[in-house]
Amino acid sequence: MVGVVGLIVVMAVINLRSKKVTPQKETEEREARPTVEVVEEGVDPFPIKLARPERLVWQIGEKTDWPEKVKGLEITPKAIGQEEIVSFLGLVGMKTEQKVSENGELVVFEEGKKRSAYVDRNSMVLGFVENITSREQLKGEGEGSLLEGERVIKELAKKIGGMEVRVVARENKKLLYPRWVAAKPEEAEATEIRAVYVVDGYPLFSFTGELIKATITAKGRILKLEIGLGKKVETKEEVGVLGVEEIETLGVDKVWVWKKEGTLGFEGSDFEEKVSLVNVTEIEAVYIENGKGKAGIYLLGKGNGIIGKQPAKITIIVPIGR
Repeated sequence: MVGVVGLIVVMAVINLRSKKVTPQKETEEREARPTVEVVEEGVDPFPIKLARPERLVWQIGEKTDWPEKVKGLEITPKAIGQEEIVSFLGLVGMKTEQKVSENGELVVFEEGKKRSAYVDRNSMVLGFVENITSREQLKGEGEGSLLEGERVIKELAKKIGGMEVRVVARENKKLLYPRWVAAKPEEAEATEIRAVYVVDGYPLFSFTGELIKATITAKGRILKLEIGLGKKVETKEEVGVLGVEEIETLGVDKVWVWKKEGTLGFEGSDFEEKVSLVNVTEIEAVYIENGKGKAGIYLLGKGNGIIGKQPAKITIIVPIGR
C-alpha cells in the first residue's frame, strides 16, 4: 500500500501521455477533393490509429522557404542513466532517496501525497507531477518567473537529450480539478509549455507528439513536467519533399488528424465527434519518429476546424517525402 495515491497520479500522467510558414492575408481557398468516408486506420509506419477529416481546405498562400530536400534520419534511443535521473529530480526538488517502488520498467519517487516523480524506461520518459487539488495550493509560493522556469527546463532537456530544444507551443491554463483546462489570459493560473528537439533545423516529434511538456506558474513553480529522452540521430542520404503546389492538391485520403484542441467552453465529450472540417492556414516541415528507429519528413498543418458542431483548433500530419 506504500505510495498508492502518488502511484495512481503517476500512472495517470503516463497514460495521458521550424521553419514555420505564415499565411498571406489574401489567399484563395482551395478545398481538397475528393472527400471520402472518414475512417480510422493505422498511420504507416506509426503504431497508432488516427482518423481523417471529412473536409479539408488549404489556405496557406505562397511559400518562399519550403524545402526541396531534407536529410533522412536513423534514430537510436538513449538509455536513462543515473546522472539524468539525479539531474531531473534535482530540478523538481526531489531526491533519489524518495524512491518507493521499482519493477524494472517503472521507478516511482514520492514526497508523501504532495509530489511524485517517475522514470519510465519503456517509453524513455522522466516525469513529475505535483498533486494540486485546489487553487489554495497555488498561492504565495515561488520567487522566480515563467521565463526562468522555461529556461531551466530547456537547459535540462538539452543536457539530457544532447540536442537543441525549441518551444513550439504555450497555452494558458486554469485548474478545474482534476484537470487543467484552457483559460483566458486574465484567468490563467499556469502556462503549459510544449517543446521539441531540433535536428538539422527541423523539429523532431515523437509519433505521440512533443517530447517535452511542462506546466509552470507565473512565478516559475513547476507543477508538471515530462521529458522524453533525446535520441542518437544519424543523418542519411537526402530525400525529396513534395512541393507546396503538390500538397495543395492532396485530398483527405492523404491526411490524418493528429491533435484536436477545444476552444474555451468546449465540451470534452465533443472530442469523440468526427472532424467535419479543417481549414489549414499554417504549415511547417517536421520530422516525426515512428518508434522503430526511423524518422520521416511530414507536413504539420494547423488551422481552425469543426468537431461535431463545435469550433476547434486542428493539427494534421501528411507524409511528404518522395
